[in-house]
Amino acid sequence: MNITGQLSLHESLIAETKLLMDLIRS
Repeated sequence: MNITGQLSLHESLIAETKLLMDLIRS
């Protein structure tokens, strides 16, 4: 298992969620 790979995946998921939230708010 690659911990760094999981971390970057997790961070991109967070960024995507923030983007979705911004779209929903506007």
